[in-house]
Amino acid sequence: MKILLFNPIANSSIVAYTTMVSGAMSAHAEVVVSTHINDFKKQLSQDTFHLVHLFGAWHWSLAAALLLLHRHHLRYVYTPCGMLEPWVFKNEYWKEKFPKILLFQRSLVRNAYAVVAHGAMERESLSKLKWNTRIEVVYNPLVTTTLTADEACAQLYSIYRKVLNSNTLALMSSQARTAIPLLIKLYQTKDKRWLTQDEQSLCCNLTETDHHHLLLYAWHEQVYDVFESAYTLLQLPLPSVPPKNQEAYLSAKALKATIVPAFVSLSHPMGNKEVVNYFKQLLKDVEKKCITLKSMIFFSLCLRNAYIDEEKLKDYLHDEKLTKSFSGMLSAVVDYTSLEEGFWPMTPKRTYLTKRIKKSITNHLAI
Repeated sequence: MKILLFNPIANSSIVAYTTMVSGAMSAHAEVVVSTHINDFKKQLSQDTFHLVHLFGAWHWSLAAALLLLHRHHLRYVYTPCGMLEPWVFKNEYWKEKFPKILLFQRSLVRNAYAVVAHGAMERESLSKLKWNTRIEVVYNPLVTTTLTADEACAQLYSIYRKVLNSNTLALMSSQARTAIPLLIKLYQTKDKRWLTQDEQSLCCNLTETDHHHLLLYAWHEQVYDVFESAYTLLQLPLPSVPPKNQEAYLSAKALKATIVPAFVSLSHPMGNKEVVNYFKQLLKDVEKKCITLKSMIFFSLCLRNAYIDEEKLKDYLHDEKLTKSFSGMLSAVVDYTSLEEGFWPMTPKRTYLTKRIKKSITNHLAI
């Protein structure tokens, strides 16, 4: 792991802290320290970092850093170093603090994957701001004897790992993303001969990082059994540390379990009306922006097992004015699960609904 620490504040205590972190963290990761925005910009353009850690508050260089991080699609952890305490806010609030809150300071806190406080009182102050709920406490070993520098850096490293274990879909390589529908198809067909040799080769030649991202993604999307089954069929090794034992930050949507309607059962194949009723339920999930990969997989399985009279199904959908919507959702199901043409009740067509479904699933784990 390669970490970039950015401290633009000319404050001796923060300098001492970042120096301590860069030294003690070397046992866990490669650490680079930057103290000027021009150096920060140069380092981001010349090197590849997994994560950035920002320190301080109210400095214009932090606003510039926020824009650069967005441009480079990099995640960051933020430590205000006590500069967001109430007494600091009161100092020149209307003249200095309020304009900076509107321009960048609130966004700086809100968009951080994690905010690190140096004590319980600072955590309480940050909680009252209600700008970010992902607040961690790591005591500063330079001002307390409750922990050593090594222990503090081990805690920081755990936070970094937690950040990089979150929303792994956004971190995946193109090869890993391509493997997702192939693994789902393999789970559904239970036979690797349904994949071409090139498709099997792609899945088997993924990097260790790709497998890490895929299996964490599957766990967070509540479809780990799907990927586990596919890995077994391909004789790919599963991780020694299962995803359920790896901490991550989850979005509010991801924390809510995907509930399959009571009338849906794979053990009793659906008929035409049941398919339409389940489709209506999925449309409601789309409206609520809570449609998930799990929904697509289950709908695909239902279509594989259903007893469908295509002409009658088309009549039902026509009467309900759902023909276009069904084609749009079917297009998303095909993309996510590789549902074969023989199981299509009608021709899939990319519509606005397809885009909405894909956007919802892509953003489901986004922080």
